[in-house]
Amino acid sequence: FKRVSASARDPSHFDRIQAETNASVAIDSENGSILVSGKRYNVKKAKEQVFGFLSFVLPGEVEKIKILAPLQATVGQATSLAEIAALVGGATIYLDRDMGAIVVRASDRDMLNRAKEQIRKKVEEAEKLVYVLQLQPADAWIINQIMGKNGSQIQTLQKSSGCTIDVSREKRIISGRGESEEKVSALKVSLSEIVDKAKRENAFIAFPEAAIGAFMGKGGKKLKEFSKTHEVELLRLQKGKYQFRVSGDEDKIVAAQKAIADWLAEWEETRATIQISIEDQFIPAVLGAKGATLKSIESEFECRIDINRDASTLTIRGGKKASRQGALEKVEYIIEKEEEARAEALARKKERDAENAAKAERNEGKNVNKPSSSGALDTRDERRHYDFPTVPVGVKAPAPKKKKGKGNSTVEGGTATGLSLFQMLAADPVPEQ
Repeated sequence: FKRVSASARDPSHFDRIQAETNASVAIDSENGSILVSGKRYNVKKAKEQVFGFLSFVLPGEVEKIKILAPLQATVGQATSLAEIAALVGGATIYLDRDMGAIVVRASDRDMLNRAKEQIRKKVEEAEKLVYVLQLQPADAWIINQIMGKNGSQIQTLQKSSGCTIDVSREKRIISGRGESEEKVSALKVSLSEIVDKAKRENAFIAFPEAAIGAFMGKGGKKLKEFSKTHEVELLRLQKGKYQFRVSGDEDKIVAAQKAIADWLAEWEETRATIQISIEDQFIPAVLGAKGATLKSIESEFECRIDINRDASTLTIRGGKKASRQGALEKVEYIIEKEEEARAEALARKKERDAENAAKAERNEGKNVNKPSSSGALDTRDERRHYDFPTVPVGVKAPAPKKKKGKGNSTVEGGTATGLSLFQMLAADPVPEQ
């Protein structure tokens, strides 16, 4: 104890255990022991770590030997352990149920090894009259198969084997004790057959969470129909990595598994998508007038096409793989034709621009090189010349008539103002005084 007490002076050892387990750990110098207190679950964890501390401080002097719970009643009896302690020369041996182990404390390694050997013999002797079946966490469901409805099967097993059977759901242990090896062996065979049959007649199916609703249907209607069609029982599991358990005859189970696999493959197929990038300039061509082109592609290939203008993406989903691929090829064809049309339009524009530029250049050259019509300056009077009208303003022109002799100087028609103006202009000038 002195070595343990000296090592415990470094508070880091017990501080670490207390921090990890939330249990209180302290040295009891008066009784020469280590006190562990707290909630039961926390105490169990702390005791495991305290034992690791003792093994480090007292190498070769302390050890624990794990014992299954069904064997503890025989191997772990106080009288039996006292006999072993006396036989090896004074070792301290006791059963710690919290750790599920027999703890041995000896003064040297040789004594420790002798005590371990005696305990091993006791365990082997006890195992002849005890059968222990410990299931893996994934096989915990088998306990219900062993128990049967309202425990009917376990009662039948006890009567037929003559053994006492205990079941621990928490530890997933089924144990049986009998008066003879023959009875225990018979129980072992019966339990093994039940386990093997349960595994053959039950299968677990992993399902994508997103597919569960579609598979079960509203109110579990589709699930019931599937069970009836394939003559199996489908149970929805709420925990674990599997979502369904299928129960029934072995051949029915195989057929149901295949049907579920086919359903999942089809479901996955309908959810698959194809996504491509699409430039904004090509979106109108793919959509068509009022979306007519897009709708026709969706109708032809039985799929759905979504265009995200913000992300510049086009997504094809639903339908079969071949349908999605066909829709993609149609979209790519439309884009390709649109690219060709745009390229041709651009080429024609460039050609027209080049022709116009060349024509303008030629016209400019002609104007620069055109000679003058006359080298002499035009000295004519550039004043504008006016001709009087043949008919005065406001006077209606007379209709032409062919007459012999002198022409008629009278004016017919027109307004009064116009006639007055004409008479004034036609009168003889007034002679100057």
